[in-house]
Amino acid sequence: MILNKNLEPITSMLIISALMLKVFTTIYHVLIITLLVMLDCHTDYAKILKAFYKGTEYQEMIEQAGYVLENSQKLMQDIYDMDQILHQMCSKLFKITKKLKTQEEQREEARVAYDHYRNKLQKMEKTHAKSTEAKKIDVYKRNVEKFNKSKSEFDTENSKLDKLMEQIQIKGEVIIDQICIRFTCEVESKFFIQLNKSFKKLEIIEQQMTEISQY
Repeated sequence: MILNKNLEPITSMLIISALMLKVFTTIYHVLIITLLVMLDCHTDYAKILKAFYKGTEYQEMIEQAGYVLENSQKLMQDIYDMDQILHQMCSKLFKITKKLKTQEEQREEARVAYDHYRNKLQKMEKTHAKSTEAKKIDVYKRNVEKFNKSKSEFDTENSKLDKLMEQIQIKGEVIIDQICIRFTCEVESKFFIQLNKSFKKLEIIEQQMTEISQY
């Protein structure tokens, strides 16, 4: 039996990576949608507060709060757009895995046929190859032709698989690296840090409003 020992770990690596990334982006996507809805509600609430406190000592601070929320919403939209890119990358990874799986199955079919005729010819070497009977000689020749055809098909499919595996290794690594880089730059740096700053600004405004109310 002829096997490509490198195939199984690569297939497993791609499938596991794709599943992990899909789970990650799905959870992250839900978080983004939840926060966008929350900020939409806050923005609407800020508009109500602006109208309610217009002409009062709170007006300036309410306007500041509305400005902070509007900026936060824009930040969230940027992150949401990035989230869509992450999903697209995961989809590409799944397509690559599917393509590899298809080629693996085609190669396996060719391997089974090749192994069949190779083993069959080994047995016929003793009973048909040196026979003087016309019928046995004809059967042997037909099987040699089938063996040569199956070997050629296996070599072709195996070559395709080797080339595809090389391409997939490169593409898979690039996609995974890009997702990690995007997550670090866009989520950790841009999202959590900047959004945290926005909420701190809101806390300061809240404190100022509390101080005014105490006079």
